[in-house]
Amino acid sequence: MGYHVETRHGEQFYCRTVAPIGSRLTQKECLTVDTMAQAQQMTEANQIAQRQAQNCQGGGCVVN
Repeated sequence: MGYHVETRHGEQFYCRTVAPIGSRLTQKECLTVDTMAQAQQMTEANQIAQRQAQNCQGGGCVVN
């Protein structure tokens, strides 16, 4: 993901430099440790859901 750790006022942040689509100007995007953990959990949940959807393309799947 290209993150590096920064410490500000005693709190750790995970930061990366991003350029919005269509722009050459970069921005620094920083997440707290808690927010980074939440983002990782959401990514993992999305990957699991995507794998399940791929396995259910035959129409014989039941989703609860």
